[in-house]
Amino acid sequence: MAQSSLRGVCGRAAAVAVALLGAGVIAGCGGSDSAGGGASSSAAAPSSASANRLNTPEAGRKLCDALRSRRSQWETQSQTRNRIDFNLMAQRWAADIGGLGSGNVDIVRDRSVADTLTAAQCPDVRSDAVHSLGTSDLASALVGR
Repeated sequence: MAQSSLRGVCGRAAAVAVALLGAGVIAGCGGSDSAGGGASSSAAAPSSASANRLNTPEAGRKLCDALRSRRSQWETQSQTRNRIDFNLMAQRWAADIGGLGSGNVDIVRDRSVADTLTAAQCPDVRSDAVHSLGTSDLASALVGR
């Protein structure tokens, strides 16, 4: 029984990794710079429309609520597992706010939006999350560029 449970967790983690890698690849698709091989600065910078979609008071409230709901769970799990869960939660949040696909690319392109919103709206929750993730900020825990 424990072995099948472990397989289920590993299978879900693998599916998440593939999905997040895909979001990172999509976000990285863009023109090359004049030296060739590097992404253009327009591919790395979020558009004002995408930045506005995720950077709203309502989006911040939803992100804070999602993080708050994981506080007790993250106290008992490893930082690695917390990071996986955080990435799943952040991608779900971005899709809910910005639309499936475009919202997900937006969070990969501008990972700092998670810190900006939570620092302003729920600094205590942000601090607990950063501690549980073992990073200096939320952006550092997100998979992507």
